[in-house]
Amino acid sequence: MLPRLLAAALLSGALAGVLVTLLQAFTTTPLVLAAETYEDVAAAWPADAALHLAHGEGGQGGEASRSVGADIERGLLTGLANVATGVAFAMLLAAAFLVRGRPVDGRAGLLWGIGGFAAFALAPALGLPPEL
Repeated sequence: MLPRLLAAALLSGALAGVLVTLLQAFTTTPLVLAAETYEDVAAAWPADAALHLAHGEGGQGGEASRSVGADIERGLLTGLANVATGVAFAMLLAAAFLVRGRPVDGRAGLLWGIGGFAAFALAPALGLPPEL
């Protein structure tokens, strides 16, 4: 039973990490890239750059300084971190199932997974939506 439970945790955690990475690629990554544009402009300006940025006087900058290789590396490392996090949470969930001592079916796994997502990812994100 233990090898099957660990294999299921590994597979489901990896799948969850890949799905989160795809979701982040379309929701969070564009915001991070836009923020880096402002950071690049501020770094190139004199000491009063924050004042100019606050009043909307900044030009476009930073886009040319990013390379495709850096974007690919960022995506791969983000994916790796998300997969590792997904596997870690799945292993914690598997440990909770073992301590519980009852048989585990797909429905229980899905409900516990949704509960864990709601507690550790969804609830904290409700109060602070990402924005530039």
